[in-house]
Amino acid sequence: MEWIPGAIDILQKHFILLLILFLLVSFVLHILLFRIRIRKFQQDYHRMKEQEQESRVVLQHRNKLRDRNRSYEQSLTYAQRIQGAMFFTSGQLKAYFPESFIYQRPKEIVSGDFNWARRINGKMLFSVADCTGHGVPGAFMSLLGLEYAGAFSPLYIIRDHEILEVKGERIIVGPDYGLQRGLFQNRSMEIQENDMLYLFTDGYPDQFGGPEGKKFKYRRFRHLLMSIHHLPMAEQLRKLEESMNEWMGNRELQIDDQTIMGIRPASFSSS
Repeated sequence: MEWIPGAIDILQKHFILLLILFLLVSFVLHILLFRIRIRKFQQDYHRMKEQEQESRVVLQHRNKLRDRNRSYEQSLTYAQRIQGAMFFTSGQLKAYFPESFIYQRPKEIVSGDFNWARRINGKMLFSVADCTGHGVPGAFMSLLGLEYAGAFSPLYIIRDHEILEVKGERIIVGPDYGLQRGLFQNRSMEIQENDMLYLFTDGYPDQFGGPEGKKFKYRRFRHLLMSIHHLPMAEQLRKLEESMNEWMGNRELQIDDQTIMGIRPASFSSS
């Protein structure tokens, strides 16, 4: 095979031109990729800075909310102490009725339920009341109870293994707004030696729980009282607490304040 004179030089020139073109294209592509990477790095950097700024703002808000929540909790705890100082304690009740107890389980820090007892003119008056609402609104309502009136909730007396229900009037306690409502009636009864009295709000029987998530209800509540009424007061209180804990199980939602006052009137001390 014979080569045309100068063909090799032409091929060499074409190869060199192609090589230079390839190098130029590669250089341009590298520059473009480098600029793309630089731009992405700048975007990521700015995004990171923005996220850091947002995180600082969120952290500041979280700290403010935490401080505010701590302040609220401190205020509520102080309110709980004030409310507790106004309520009749188990120890004070035992001074009049050695065989007695008070079960209290507020839904929140402060309670809308309240109890009251006082000896007036040789008579011992006591009550358990459920104010409208619970928590803070209910607690402020409970501070307004300076006089006793019974409504809706019954009184249970267990005598000779039988529950006697003394029903309250179906009248609200508070202003009647011009309505012609009935009058509260004082009900007298003769107390026997082994009688056990229970005053309560609706928080205990209305609590949801159990395997089907239903209300405890008054029938189950009466059965529970029947099963514990003969026990010492401390044991009755413990049974009430255990029964409610078992009923609620893992459910953390308590729907209302719970208050039960148990008294054996025959244990009354005049000292």
